[in-house]
Amino acid sequence: MTGEAGGPPVRVGGEERFATNWARVENRDVLIPLIEDIMLRRTTEDWVHRLNAAGVPAGPIQTADQAVQDPQVIARGADIAALHARGAVE
Repeated sequence: MTGEAGGPPVRVGGEERFATNWARVENRDVLIPLIEDIMLRRTTEDWVHRLNAAGVPAGPIQTADQAVQDPQVIARGADIAALHARGAVE
């Protein structure tokens, strides 16, 4: 399942229970723990680097605090505001 970017593959590709999207949905109680186990083996930074190097567009999921401090957001001069129950937050 992981191949080059993630290291030794976990063999799910040939299994009937993961062969189609419908089958993966039906077997997600098995599939999600397999994926979680694989993802926890490396840091987010390492996964992003490996996936990008393998030609897979990827980036980290960030908290709001992390997003506003992201170098790309800062470089673009993005003005970030959010709605809150008490009004706009900037």
